[in-house]
Amino acid sequence: MIRNVLIYDLSNAIGQYATRTSLYELEINESFLGTYVLMEKIKRDKNRVAISKNKEEDISGGYILKIDKPTGDGEWYDESFSFSSKYTPSGILGQNKNTFFLYEYPDADDIDNDQKEYIQNYIHDFENALASEEFNSEETGYKNYIDLESFIDFFILNEISKNPDGLRLSTFMHKDKGEKLKMGPIWDFNLAFGNVNYCTGSSPEGWIYRFNEVCPDDTWLVPYWWSRFMEDPAFVSGLKERWNNLRENLFSTSEILQRINLLEENLKISNAAKNNFSKWSVLGEYVWPNDYIGNSFDDEINYLKDWTVNRLEWLDKEINGL
Repeated sequence: MIRNVLIYDLSNAIGQYATRTSLYELEINESFLGTYVLMEKIKRDKNRVAISKNKEEDISGGYILKIDKPTGDGEWYDESFSFSSKYTPSGILGQNKNTFFLYEYPDADDIDNDQKEYIQNYIHDFENALASEEFNSEETGYKNYIDLESFIDFFILNEISKNPDGLRLSTFMHKDKGEKLKMGPIWDFNLAFGNVNYCTGSSPEGWIYRFNEVCPDDTWLVPYWWSRFMEDPAFVSGLKERWNNLRENLFSTSEILQRINLLEENLKISNAAKNNFSKWSVLGEYVWPNDYIGNSFDDEINYLKDWTVNRLEWLDKEINGL
């Protein structure tokens, strides 16, 4: 019940806006329906994704895009609500499982052709720079198009939780007027922190950015961006510095475990956890796609804590060994 709450709290703690949450017990017509997490919708707002309104006089921003499954049932991507990368997930020009970008703001009903052309060209120019031989050039390279710090934080948040959808689904990015492309906000981590039984998702070891090596036949693959970033010494250096700084305080093992403890305590003192599992008898039962099946809420919490400790230890070793 707390995976999304935990990662959103961690994101907000490091200065990267994530949707604010509130745990609550739902009752409709005097019928108790369980314990849920109330979440803000991701949208343009001064207190959420703080970008400018996109106006005719300056269409350089704001924009919100997302990499995700197409909207609607049975629908596939089309140019009315999305556009495609020109690169395959391996970074080759071509049309083979290319990433699609969906218009979130302005949305598909409101975005005009000039706005579509602007943001498409911006993404294509960024990708061309990233795929070029001079990709890490200060003059012509990819860093001219993106806010590096937001990309590094986004990478860390997805890797710390080993989010199986990370970087390839439920992936938002935004651009303000006259500014570079930023990653985020993060979204949808219910399968993270070892909560899946496919594509090695339950193991505390392994990189999410290398998902394509583990599950190459998946419909949605990680864009080549992240593997390419890891070839840039400046990105790797920034990643190491940010990771080690965070591990000293906000992302220390004790700090993260304390956040889990507080959420656990909140759910227990209020009896919200007990009430939820009295309503929904899922403890000790397989629920797709969970790997671990705890017989009690305590079992589930202890699994989450142990998995997180092991993940942090693995990342310490791997990041500092890059």
